[in-house]
Amino acid sequence: MDPLRIILVLIGAVIIAVIAFLGIRKRNTANNSIQPSERTEPTLSFENEDHELELSEDLEENHSEIVMLSVTARDGGSFKGKELIEAAEDAGLQYGAWNIFHYHIHDEDGQTKPVFSMANITEPGFFDISKITSFSTKGVTLFMQLPGPLAAMDAFDEMLSAGNTMAERLDGVLIGEQHKELTPDDIQHLKERILNFNISVH
Repeated sequence: MDPLRIILVLIGAVIIAVIAFLGIRKRNTANNSIQPSERTEPTLSFENEDHELELSEDLEENHSEIVMLSVTARDGGSFKGKELIEAAEDAGLQYGAWNIFHYHIHDEDGQTKPVFSMANITEPGFFDISKITSFSTKGVTLFMQLPGPLAAMDAFDEMLSAGNTMAERLDGVLIGEQHKELTPDDIQHLKERILNFNISVH
């Protein structure tokens, strides 16, 4: 799958999933349920694409798996740009392609390969470094595509470590794919999913 296509799809999926989660969490005290008739399934589209991008179909066709973690600000707050960049760099991420951050390794040929990336959960999903002093966001999402340049479990451990580093540095909350604070059980579930994916592609 074309890497830019994956990035665009993921950024759209991240925006929809995480922003929806933040909105739902705020409304939970007033409304404990959502009626099925009120729900609509999102479709993703981008100005530089002449057709809609379907995340699940693309991943299925290419036998790929996406693993995501998010770091969000507490109590409806936000992260400031300078602090966010410092935390990202502390976690080993570098600003690069598609105006988002990446965690790289060097392969046997000395080529730089992204193991996982970090997108802004606020539209349009990327970071404008030229405006970073006035920039703020409610959170970021770390994501990786499997298979990748690093062994899947090692890649996940690196991404989890980066997420923990950023959450600690920013006093944020590390969020799992179930849209709640990540627990040891959630981590185990993600590792089992990664293991099952490895088995399915071998």
